Amino acid sequence: QGTDFDDDRIGFYRGALSTSSSNVMSIQMDPGGSGMNIEGYWDGVGAADQRPSIVDLTGLLAADSWYRLQTTFTKTAIANEPIIDVTLHAVNGDGSTGALVVSATLDTADLPAGERPHTKYFSGTAYPSYKNHSGGFVDNALAIIDDDTPVPVPPEAHDGHFTATADPRSNHAGFGSTLQAINDLVGGPGAFHVSAGDIDETIPENRAVIDAKFGAAAAWYPGIGNHEEETGADMEWLRAEYDS
Repeated sequence: QGTDFDDDRIGFYRGALSTSSSNVMSIQMDPGGSGMNIEGYWDGVGAADQRPSIVDLTGLLAADSWYRLQTTFTKTAIANEPIIDVTLHAVNGDGSTGALVVSATLDTADLPAGERPHTKYFSGTAYPSYKNHSGGFVDNALAIIDDDTPVPVPPEAHDGHFTATADPRSNHAGFGSTLQAINDLVGGPGAFHVSAGDIDETIPENRAVIDAKFGAAAAWYPGIGNHEEETGADMEWLRAEYDS
């Protein structure tokens, strides 16, 4: 609540250390020496109890109001020089996030060397840590650890693969979603597509859907297990295409 913030803290500690405040790498909302602000809170390389101000909150907080505080610690090439982002939002009456009150960033590499976070915070397993002004439980806490693993990307279509679908029947309007799903999963048909069914690519309406989803150059092969289309020559072509 707007007038009660005092050491309201979020951050992390390492499993090999105790949960004492001195072992927590964090930011907090605190009156501070110059008035209400969001500040860092950690032991420094050169001295304990460092509290660098990140952003001033003077005049921005209303009495008897609720706020949502968020911080992101971003690891850099030098372990004890993280970049710290903070945001503070109002909370609506229904509990949803309201208007942004303030956002700010602190690059700890810009601090004097002795005031940068101690190296003890940056080895071992990290656990989230929270504290409110009265030492009570934190309200609606959420912690996310992003290890920077790249999001999987579907492979590009190339001659090393082909795709196949079961019989989509003869209705050209009904198989576009199937082709779109192939695009979404593997990036396209690859060398060619096998349709085990009655979709004849020579019918303009069918070819229009194929072109729209797979591109005009896509090779469409109807006929595996389809007595209406399959011939011995077709099978030899498919075997040669697969072998290549």
